[in-house]
Amino acid sequence: MTNLTKNQKKAVEAMPATAREIADVLNYASTSGVYDLLRRAERRDSTITFSSENGVWDYQRVEAEKPVVTDGGTATAPGTRIPTVQKQTITKDANDFLSELEVELRDRLAAYDPVDTELPVRPGHRDMVMFRTDDHFGDQDTEVALDGEVIETFSSEIAAERVFQHRDHILSWKAVLEDAGYTFDTVHLLMNGDHVTNESIYESQPHYIDQRLRGQVRLASEVYVDVIRSLAEEFPAVQVVCQHGNHGELRARGASHEANADDLLYDAIDLALRQSDLDNVRFVTNHVDTHTEFLMRGHRGYMRHGQDGLGHIGTTSGVKKWQSWLLESIDRNGDTGWDVGYWGHFHELKIEPVNGRPVLMGGTLEPAGDYENALGIAPGRPGAWCHTVSDEEAIDQLKPVYFS
Repeated sequence: MTNLTKNQKKAVEAMPATAREIADVLNYASTSGVYDLLRRAERRDSTITFSSENGVWDYQRVEAEKPVVTDGGTATAPGTRIPTVQKQTITKDANDFLSELEVELRDRLAAYDPVDTELPVRPGHRDMVMFRTDDHFGDQDTEVALDGEVIETFSSEIAAERVFQHRDHILSWKAVLEDAGYTFDTVHLLMNGDHVTNESIYESQPHYIDQRLRGQVRLASEVYVDVIRSLAEEFPAVQVVCQHGNHGELRARGASHEANADDLLYDAIDLALRQSDLDNVRFVTNHVDTHTEFLMRGHRGYMRHGQDGLGHIGTTSGVKKWQSWLLESIDRNGDTGWDVGYWGHFHELKIEPVNGRPVLMGGTLEPAGDYENALGIAPGRPGAWCHTVSDEEAIDQLKPVYFS
C-alpha cells in the first residue's frame, strides 16, 4: 500500500468497517467522500480492490491488470479505444460475461423478497422527481487547452461526482421548500438508461473507456445505492423506476430477451437493496420492453430511453411517434393515458409538449462529443431535471441542474 495517500491508508487500516465508520475515522461529513476516496485508491494502486457485503467494506489484493495484447503482439493499455479488428472477440467476451452475470444475479435475487413499500399520498403534500439518464459510467474524454495542456473533461469518477451533485441539489431544494411550508411524501428516482458504457460500442459512436464493464457496473451500482440510501433517510418513501437504454445489448445464449447492460446494473442495485435494512423503498424495473409506465401521486409517468425516437418532438414525425405512444397507453389502460413523459439518448435538456402533456428530455453528465456533433446537436452544458409533483399537476415546479 505504499502508493496510497495517508487518508487512503487510514481507510484501509479501518476495514472491515461501514462507510459511516470510515467517514468518522477520516473526519468526513458524509459517506459520499468515502466512496470517492476508495475509487481513487483503486486507481492509484491497481493491486488493491474494495468490496462491501451488507454495508461492511473490506479489501483484498489482486494481480495488476495486464495490457491487452493483439495478435500482432502490440500492447494496448486498458482504457484506450479497441481497434476494429478486435471488436468481434471483445464483443463475444463481453456478451459471455454479461450473460453469466445476468444468470448469477437472477439466482441471487430469487433468494430475497422484492423491495416494494407502499407510497404515501397525503392530501396537500408533494412528491419530488430526480430524473437520471445517460450517465455513461466508463466513458473517458479529454480536450486540449489553448496552452496545449490535455485536460480530462469526463471520466467515471466525474460521473459519480455529478450524480452525487444531482442528489445534493434535490436535498437542498427540498430543504428550501420545506422552509416555505411544503411537506413531501415520496421522491421518485427515474433511471432511464445508458448508465454504463459497456466495452463494445457501435462504430459510429467510438469511445475511450477508463473502466472495464465489471468496474462500470460495480461503481455505478455503489453510487446509486448510496444515493438511494441518502434519499431514504430524507423522504418518507423512495420509488426507483428503471428503464434500460441502448448501450450494451446482449446477444448471447442464456441472456433474456432485450437483455441490456443497464439491466445488469439494475439487478445489482436491486440485490443490494434487498440485502439492506431499508424498508421505505419501492424498486420497479423492466427487462423486456422499450418503455415503463408508473404512478406518482395518481399521475402516470411514461419513460423510454429514446433511441427509437427523434431528437426533436416538434417535427411532424416526432409528434406522430409520441402521439402513437400516447394512444398505446390509452388503449392499454382504458383512460386518458400518461400525464408526463421522460426520455434521453440525445444528451439535450429541454421540455416539449405532446397533446398538452409535458415531455422532459434529460441531459447527460458529460460534455458534448463526437456523437452529439454527428447528430448536429449544439454543444450545451451537462445537466439534468428535477421537479415537484402536486395532487393537481404531474410537474408542479421544474428546475434544471447544471453540472460543474
